[in-house]
Amino acid sequence: PPNRVEEIIDDHGLPAQTENTITDRETLLETLEECRDRGYTFNDEENTDGIRAVGAAFQRDNDSYGALSVAGPVNRIDDETFYEDLPDIVSNTARSIEIEIVS
Repeated sequence: PPNRVEEIIDDHGLPAQTENTITDRETLLETLEECRDRGYTFNDEENTDGIRAVGAAFQRDNDSYGALSVAGPVNRIDDETFYEDLPDIVSNTARSIEIEIVS
């Protein structure tokens, strides 16, 4: 929830891990909103240089229950795979997990 995000930022700040890390509060909040709308998120070398990841959360009873991601080196995950293929795979897998844990 947005108020929890604000608490985390207030407590920990937004320190840079790499030159791609989001360190601006407004940019982070906008990015999180985009992620919520899409249903998945990108990490393009934001935590570790040379590593990309696509992730999606899954829910149970309208609460976050867990998340999954696929990560790998930039030289093995090209832009097409990163922006087009992996989001569908990760999102579909997260939805499958939701169905299994609700049943």
